[in-house]
Amino acid sequence: MITLFLLKFFIIFTNCSELFNEQPLSVSRGYLSSASLPNQGITMFGGGKNDIQVHDTIDIYNINNNLWSTSKLSIPRQNLAASSLSYPPKIFFAGGCDFHCVLHFDIIDIYEYNL
Repeated sequence: MITLFLLKFFIIFTNCSELFNEQPLSVSRGYLSSASLPNQGITMFGGGKNDIQVHDTIDIYNINNNLWSTSKLSIPRQNLAASSLSYPPKIFFAGGCDFHCVLHFDIIDIYEYNL
């Protein structure tokens, strides 16, 4: 039996107050990947799967204005890797696989933050 843990929210900790609040993800899912652009205050959570399907959703959190937005990966996938580059500010989502990890992808999606 396989147990799948799904993320339904993202917890934000603040250093100065040591308080936190929960922010909802647009889709509950596990096996997603995330990367941040700390200088821009941006964090992205991409891909993943739940019990029903693999997702192409990217949840984007902007700490500067406490707003969430969404975008899409080029194709739905799980178990992908994420990384960031500080200058120019970019986030990369690479690789991944389909629902049962039978098909593996050699795709890299690149998201550039506009200065």
